[in-house]
Amino acid sequence: MKIEAEEKWHFKHAEDMESDEEVASRAIEALTEIANNHPDSVVLVGAHGSLLRTTLIKLGFYEIGALRGGAIENAAFAELIYKDGKFSLGDHEGIHPHPASV
Repeated sequence: MKIEAEEKWHFKHAEDMESDEEVASRAIEALTEIANNHPDSVVLVGAHGSLLRTTLIKLGFYEIGALRGGAIENAAFAELIYKDGKFSLGDHEGIHPHPASV
């Protein structure tokens, strides 16, 4: 069974698992809390590629489906800059969106 990218964004493999959208929402909540607790600081947060992928999509830097299989290299990074209650994307490396989805 093939599901479209938008449907996959909300899909749960099991009832007690989070969807990609839920994972990203929880990550952004945590990142916002970290940023608010450490103003004017640089903080390193490590995560798996799937959390990086869903967070970048939820923040609007990439479309759903743009960062599918192989789009994020091992040890990729993305600098998220938090200012005035919003995140912007700074330096990033090892992230290769699918050309048709950029």
